[in-house]
Amino acid sequence: MTRKQLSAELGLAEELHPDPILVVDTENRLISGNAAARNTFAVTEGAPLSSLLSSAKHLDLKTLIEHGNQLSLCAQIESRLFRFILQGVPQSQCCYLYVRDISDVHLAHTDLRAMLEVTRALTQDNLFNALVRNLAQSCGMCYANVATFSEA
Repeated sequence: MTRKQLSAELGLAEELHPDPILVVDTENRLISGNAAARNTFAVTEGAPLSSLLSSAKHLDLKTLIEHGNQLSLCAQIESRLFRFILQGVPQSQCCYLYVRDISDVHLAHTDLRAMLEVTRALTQDNLFNALVRNLAQSCGMCYANVATFSEA
């Protein structure tokens, strides 16, 4: 496969990738986006990146591009949470933005955290009750009333 064919194949792979991919120039303007980006975001070529990503106003993309650095950030756009990986490409004087919708993962993580907190609270209450019961039995008591306190 020649370089030209390989380049065409990579371009097609980028266009067909299921996650949004955007390309931005050193002036923070959108140069292009793949089909997923066009379907996910209402952006037009030449528009400032800040029209999509408000925190982009504070990014120094020129330096990121010049040094080929990478930056990762998350942003909420409408009701969805996205992770952006910005990769500076000094050879072509642009920055690629690889975007992943992490809304479902974030919600699952939040739900799991809530379940862990409930489990921890139940476990701590049961442990406390078991300690009181064992202490009462070791002192010769048949039963013990355990009071619970809740914060107001």
